Order: sequence, then structure tokens, then C-alpha cells
Amino acid sequence: MDVRPVGQSHPGAEVGGIDVRTARAADVKPLTSVLAEHGVVVLRDQNPTSAEYVAFAKLFGELEPSTREQYWLPQQPEIYVISNVVENGRLIGNPNDGFAWHTDQYYFERPTAYTFLLAIEAPPEGADTQFCATYRLYDELSAVERAKLSQIRINASHAKLNAGRLHEGQLEKYPDIPQPLVRIHPITGRKFLYFSSKLASRPCNMTDEEFLALHGDLIARATRPEHVYSHKWRSRDLVIWDNRGLLHTATAYDKERYRRICYRLSVIGEEPMS
Repeated sequence: MDVRPVGQSHPGAEVGGIDVRTARAADVKPLTSVLAEHGVVVLRDQNPTSAEYVAFAKLFGELEPSTREQYWLPQQPEIYVISNVVENGRLIGNPNDGFAWHTDQYYFERPTAYTFLLAIEAPPEGADTQFCATYRLYDELSAVERAKLSQIRINASHAKLNAGRLHEGQLEKYPDIPQPLVRIHPITGRKFLYFSSKLASRPCNMTDEEFLALHGDLIARATRPEHVYSHKWRSRDLVIWDNRGLLHTATAYDKERYRRICYRLSVIGEEPMS
């Protein structure tokens, strides 16, 4: 396995020597170590079948289904489809997912550990996925700030996230969950700040104004341009990221000119430790 960091001040590493179709459990432990260190791993030129892709992700742990069944891949429902492509009069996937800084499935009691995104078709321009690490943000805090933030919890809210989605996504299954703002990574033991989009968050023991001010400050500090890795997709890229200690966002592309098809999988994590 060859590991090449993609930059000095932001997350990400390109890894060679792994073929998803033939990978085994022995390949996963070193790969999770790379993910714990770099946050994001890029595997180029991957051509698995849908079943091989699912089998590879299962090597990392138990898969979690997407909450929106209408975007499941019919022949492999573990896979959630992100796409602007219309076939037989209907979208084959979700064209509008992820356009805000967030961490995946924040509102689960055991939120996502790893997310996998495989580009079946990628636009020649636009549609970058951007990443930033919240380890760095925690490391930059003063002792006073660390003590203060360690006492804060934020209500992760699937109901709030879906307020504009016509009540998609099994709302009754996911009550609000208070998540610690400071978490400990289960592999490295490092502390990081754990929060998501304000669209999926409600204040806990603070006013709306206090929460929005805190959230805006943390987002601004975490996403300074020099700390952001912007992944420019090629078809058949597989990007894996560790949601513990990382934020990401989709970016725009010309949906009238270009097709985009991505297959997403995610693996269930542990209850957050603070």
C-alpha cells in the first residue's frame, strides 16, 4: 500500500496498491490507520460491481442504510445514489445532497464512522467535494476555550434537517440526540470538535442566538481556505472519509450540461466518547 499525502495543511491522502474487487480484511486495518491520520483517502481507477463495492465496505463494519429509500439502488439497496440523471421520467438519485458543511448521519445514536463515495460518472468541471479537519480546530483552542466547549452538547436533529424535504426519511425513527461538542477518536485517542450543519442542529442549554454565533464561529475557523482539501473528481475515484474529526461539503456543478452519478455507502460508528 502506497500512501501519498495530498497536502501539508489540510486532510487527505492518495493510496495506491488497493483493488476494491480483491481487497481482504487484512487490507482494512492499515487503511483505517491511514484514515485516522489523514481523514480522507482517495483510491483511483476502481471498477467494482455493486456487490463487490458493498462487500468491500462491509470489511470496515456494519453498513447503515440511508434514511431515504427512494434513492436506494434497486439491485443493491445498501447503496445510496447521488445523481442528476433522469431515466424513465424520474431521477435515479438525489441531485441535491450535501451542499453545506456537515458530518454524516450526525443524528444517529451511533453516527457514521466511514463514508464511501464512488464516482460512476463525474462532471469535467465543478462538483468538487471539500474536506476540513476539526482536530486542527481543537488543537488551536486556548485552554479556556477547551474547558468551555467540553461542557457543551448540541442536539443533532434529523427532524430539523428534513423540515424542507416533505417529511422524507422515517422521521419517527430518529429523535433528537444530544451530541458532545468535544469527542475522542476511538483509534488515535485525539480530541476533536464534533458538530454538523446548523440545518441538522438545535441548541442544547443555550439560546438560538448563542448557538448560531458559536456555530458560525466554529465553521469559519474550521474552513479557512488553507485548511480545506478540495477533491476534484475523476470517474472511478473511490473516496473514503472518517467522519470523526472531519467536515465535508458538496460544491456546485452545471446540472444542465453534465451528468453525475455517485454511489454512497456508510458504516456505523460507535457512540461518541467525550
